[in-house]
Amino acid sequence: MKALDSQKPVIFLGGAPGTGKSTLANLLLSRLDLDHRIGTGFIRAILQTEASPESEPLLFTRTFESEDPTGRVVWQARRMRNAVAACVERARHEGTSLVVEGSHLLPTVYADLPVDAFAILAAPPEAEHTRRIGGHRHTQRFIGADGIQAIRKIDALYRLDAERAGVPVLTTDAALDDLVETLVGMICRPA
Repeated sequence: MKALDSQKPVIFLGGAPGTGKSTLANLLLSRLDLDHRIGTGFIRAILQTEASPESEPLLFTRTFESEDPTGRVVWQARRMRNAVAACVERARHEGTSLVVEGSHLLPTVYADLPVDAFAILAAPPEAEHTRRIGGHRHTQRFIGADGIQAIRKIDALYRLDAERAGVPVLTTDAALDDLVETLVGMICRPA
């Protein structure tokens, strides 16, 4: 593995629920000895403390529980942008590394932030994706068939949006070590 540049990296991992963002983020933290990881769901929870379901109802529902899941992703991504940007700014100011992962990192909304690597994880085939969505990371979350289809629509949005923004789409067909190497390559690329 190549050595990282002297500036500690800031990495974004986006994509639909169940694509492996948390798994890859945790692996990056461990393998690269990075300082911090935060999920956009937790940033959304913080923003919810400063709003109410009456004032911002779209902030209080999960994207895949909407009649318009892709519209909800776009709205939440835009609403959360300033908070995510503040996390990046703090990491840069303090000289700490940071991995931000989550289902709100829509490339066209976030691509201009000063990050060292930004990738979208694509959903695997539907049966595997369904298994992952109900996996061990979210033990209290049940998602029915309608939710699965909504998440698949969100995945399609992410793939299209990544293409528009020039953000690479990675598949988790590759070994996790290969995904780590791909992200390290993004971090170490010449300026």
